[in-house]
Amino acid sequence: MRPLLLAGLAAAVLGTACSSGGGAPRSFDNPLGLPQNISIEQRREAPVHRVEVTHAAQELASEVPGVYRFLGLEVEESPQDPYLFYTPNMRITGQLYEGERNSAYLNCGAALQGERADVYEVEFALVTRLRPLDGGGSIVETRLEGRARDRFVNEAPVYCTGTGKLEGEIAELLRRGGVGDQGF
Repeated sequence: MRPLLLAGLAAAVLGTACSSGGGAPRSFDNPLGLPQNISIEQRREAPVHRVEVTHAAQELASEVPGVYRFLGLEVEESPQDPYLFYTPNMRITGQLYEGERNSAYLNCGAALQGERADVYEVEFALVTRLRPLDGGGSIVETRLEGRARDRFVNEAPVYCTGTGKLEGEIAELLRRGGVGDQGF
């Protein structure tokens, strides 16, 4: 299991989708097909990491929770969709993984002090969807999005996207068939 700094990572309750001040709700894309009751903010510009694997989605579905836990992430399964998995909103106040910079996993832009993912408090959520392919195999789609906020200045948070590193690790573990004894 990856060493996760649990003191700096706490699950937050999923909130409701935000709307712009006094106007119409902000426009978000839903490429992973999240149910309406899951309020993970999805923006069109956020990359979706897609990898084709030889394992059937039905086989992989039982492996995704173990992969998330192996990476030190909480996981929830959609009650409506057996191929949809996600974290609750998670907060990083130190390092996501001991000895690694948060900016290796999250792109929140730069501030005077350095990369925002490394110096700001970050809240993020991760979603993985399995898409069955005709004739076998499946596509693993993962998206990481979040917000970073300066701990010492009261200003609006900045938007963050995944760098592809964590999303790629999830896809690679699933391509291999899962983790440890639980793999195929």
